[in-house]
Amino acid sequence: MLFRYNDINKKSSSRKSHGIVYFPPLFWWSILILTLAGIATLSWTFSTYVFDHPNKKVPYKILTKLNKISAIERFSPQDPPKAKTSFATSRSLMENEFSNFTGIYLTYLNDIFLRDYIENYKRTDGVYYLKGTFTITGSRPLTESDLFTRGTVLSASCDDFPKASVTLVLPSNSKDQAPLTPKGTQFSLQNNDFSCLLHVRKPTEDSIHFTLLPITYNNFKISKTRSIRINPPPTLNIDGSWPPIIEEKNN
Repeated sequence: MLFRYNDINKKSSSRKSHGIVYFPPLFWWSILILTLAGIATLSWTFSTYVFDHPNKKVPYKILTKLNKISAIERFSPQDPPKAKTSFATSRSLMENEFSNFTGIYLTYLNDIFLRDYIENYKRTDGVYYLKGTFTITGSRPLTESDLFTRGTVLSASCDDFPKASVTLVLPSNSKDQAPLTPKGTQFSLQNNDFSCLLHVRKPTEDSIHFTLLPITYNNFKISKTRSIRINPPPTLNIDGSWPPIIEEKNN
C-alpha cells in the first residue's frame, strides 16, 4: 500500500511538473452529472415556454411542425366562449376594463388575447365581446404580410363614443378578394356577431382602439344588401404584422 501511495504521489508530482493538473475521476463524474442536470432543466424550461406561448414566433413554428397547433374553431352561436362582461360597449370597456392598462401591462394582456385565440379559448377565464354602431373609415384586403393572410380588414369609428375606434378582421380561406367597403358605410355589431376582442391599444390617453374578430364566422352583414363571407383561417402567418394597420393612403 505504501508503495502504491508513493507511486501515485510520484505520478501526480510528475504531472504537475509538466504543467498537468490531476483531477480524480469523481470530479469528472460530478461535472458530467451537473451538466446533464443543467441540460434537463433547460429542456424542461424551454418546452414549458413553447407550450405556454403559442402566440410567439418560435414556439408557434415549433408547435406547428410538431402538429401541436389545433385548427382554429368555428364556434357555434349556441356555445361560444364565455364572456367576462356579457356584450360590452366601447365606453364600458374603456372606462371599466382598460382604464388602468398601459405599457407592459397592455402588451401582456394582448399576448393573452392572441394566445387564447390560437388555443381556441381552451384555458381562458372569459372573453370580451363588443357591440355598437360604427362608421367605416377605411378598408383593405388582408395580405401575405399580415397575421391573417386572406380576407378583409375594416377600420371604423364608434358612432356613440368618439373616443373609441375599431379594426374589424374578417378572415377568409378564399384567394378571391372581397370588394372594398366605401368609407362612410355604417354597420352594427350585434350580440349574434360574437365580435371578440383580440387586441387593445391606446393611441392617446383619452382614446382607445379595439381589434375584433367575429369568432362564429357567420357571413358578416355590412348593409341590408351586402355581406362579407368569412371563415376560420386555415393557418396563421406568425411572422406577419399584428394588429393589421390601414394606412391613410388606402382610406
